[in-house]
Amino acid sequence: MDEKRAEARPRVLKTAIIHFNGGHTVIDCAVRNLTARGAKLRLTGTLPLPPTFQFRLAGEKTDRPCRLAWAREDEIGIEFS
Repeated sequence: MDEKRAEARPRVLKTAIIHFNGGHTVIDCAVRNLTARGAKLRLTGTLPLPPTFQFRLAGEKTDRPCRLAWAREDEIGIEFS
């Protein structure tokens, strides 16, 4: 497969959460790769996601607003706003 990203995304294995709906809906996820511009996540649930939501790495205190770039099966790509 040809790489179409402007920058390579180093592989990582970290945990994170995404949340939306005023923080009432929280989904655990594994971060598979990560840059300052976005990430690839593996989700533990199958809830439909809104176009925008919040992302937070485990151990961090700050949320990152992001948008859904793509989705397939149990993986999604996100782009930080």
